[in-house]
Amino acid sequence: MICLSVQNKSQLSEMSGKWIELVELRLDLLKEPPARLIKAIDKNIKIIATCRPGNLPEGERINILKDSIKAGVNFIDVEIETDPDAIADLKKLSIQNGCKLILSWHDFKETPGKADLVSRMESCYRRGADIAKIACMVKGREDILNLMSLYALPGRKVVLGMGRMAGITRVAAPFLGAEFTYATTSRAEETAP
Repeated sequence: MICLSVQNKSQLSEMSGKWIELVELRLDLLKEPPARLIKAIDKNIKIIATCRPGNLPEGERINILKDSIKAGVNFIDVEIETDPDAIADLKKLSIQNGCKLILSWHDFKETPGKADLVSRMESCYRRGADIAKIACMVKGREDILNLMSLYALPGRKVVLGMGRMAGITRVAAPFLGAEFTYATTSRAEETAP
């Protein structure tokens, strides 16, 4: 399955009748109440709500994710570095509302070694992830191989590279067992490097 990451409200109107089965709403960038955005999306399209840190106060960010769960999203994506109590609260609310928790870890500078990647993924599952997501900056073939090797581990996951060399990780991901992979409608609408 391909996930379209949406950072601009105009992208929602472009989705009707397209190939899209899954969207990621970047609520930290959209600046709209989750319920209003969710109502604007075709009911046949699954929704991931994401509200990345840095653009909003932490309490507001967590409340936006809670509102998204209550509004009926299928998944929320939360950084593994988020306060453990907040993750536990989001997990509990997710279970009550039939939503799945994606715990993600990003490294925008490099791809660490395989042992570190495995440890990060295991940490996601220990903290309650239904799906673990790992995304790292790729600088060479070894980085690609280390990331793709994570698909041999048990559990639901999405593992992706970022950067100029990372395209193969996004194309190969569904064939290796990823729950989904990410795409954009244009370079101007990209939400990750």
